[in-house]
Amino acid sequence: MRVIVGYASRSGSTQAIAAAIAERLSRVGIDVTAVPFTAVTAVGDVDALVLGSAIHGGQWLDEATRWLGEHAATTVAPLWLFSVSTLGDTSSAFGPRLSGLLRRRRREPDAVRALRSSHDVRDHADFAGVVERGQWPWVGDLFMRLFGGRYGDHRDWRAIDAWAATIATAVDAAGAGAVAGR
Repeated sequence: MRVIVGYASRSGSTQAIAAAIAERLSRVGIDVTAVPFTAVTAVGDVDALVLGSAIHGGQWLDEATRWLGEHAATTVAPLWLFSVSTLGDTSSAFGPRLSGLLRRRRREPDAVRALRSSHDVRDHADFAGVVERGQWPWVGDLFMRLFGGRYGDHRDWRAIDAWAATIATAVDAAGAGAVAGR
């Protein structure tokens, strides 16, 4: 089984998450490569794609959406998607009350919604990343202070590993089925 983990990362959080996902998949013997979207050129011979991007302004980064615009039509492999921002499914840069409110109001990025309507998207996970002082313009810094946000590393490595394990199980099972069917 061959899997590509493609990612778009601005400050390194998404890249590190992609590497952790790839490492988890490789532990069960899956041939996996984690690379930035700009290095993913051929997807016709892969058995699955795991694609992720940092979220800026509620959307995937431009290089991710550009890649999807160029390659989505030729992508037939099952997809697992992940987004990285201040607000993950299990962790956040904000306190529990605000995080709960934000999760209820969160919308999937346009790129994810478009893929869901045209491809075999198995899952989409939201992970919190690293938020460092100075990464945002002054208005973002003000928002953090006003709403009790905390700078730092908010990645939930256990949740990331558990999500990657579900992908490994699905891909491994699909590979076993393909071998048994021959």
